[in-house]
Amino acid sequence: MTDRDPAKLASTVHEHGGSGHYVFLGPDGGHPRRSNYACRVFRPACDGRYQPQPSKPPRLTIVDASAWPGIPVTTWAPAPPGDAPFTRPRGRGIRPIPEDIPVACWLPVKYGLNPHGMRHGHKTWMAEDGIPEILPEHRLGHEVPGMHGLYAHTSDRMREDLKAVLQARWEDSRKDLLTWSETRSQRWS
Repeated sequence: MTDRDPAKLASTVHEHGGSGHYVFLGPDGGHPRRSNYACRVFRPACDGRYQPQPSKPPRLTIVDASAWPGIPVTTWAPAPPGDAPFTRPRGRGIRPIPEDIPVACWLPVKYGLNPHGMRHGHKTWMAEDGIPEILPEHRLGHEVPGMHGLYAHTSDRMREDLKAVLQARWEDSRKDLLTWSETRSQRWS
């Protein structure tokens, strides 16, 4: 978000069901626990499925589709191929999903992406956009050695410039997604 209007921020936070403190929320609406975030939330969103376990095949990420981007409700193996009608899985170890809840499956965002990989991508974007080196180092929590680290400081203008280029990247990605979506729907019609 490019402006700091508190009413607009509160409206956006409420619209997306968050507190406004964190970008990615845990199941309780707060900060996700480090010990399970990557395997239980991040990787399933990136890969579109939970990773296989030694005794289990990969399982799809099934979400309650009544809220964006979907609230994970359970996992199950893909339906067997064929013309059999779809039925919601039931049985021991599978939480029942009421029939009135619309379900969907998360599509992969980027196979193999992990939280640390996002740091690499973010640093690369900042370099591409000509952001002064001191700001990326501070954002990533690095200590800058030598005179550069002693005398260079981040400024409000640097942070505003960074917000502007990241906002532009976001808007470009939304345009690309819309173009992809329109192309895909034309192909299927």
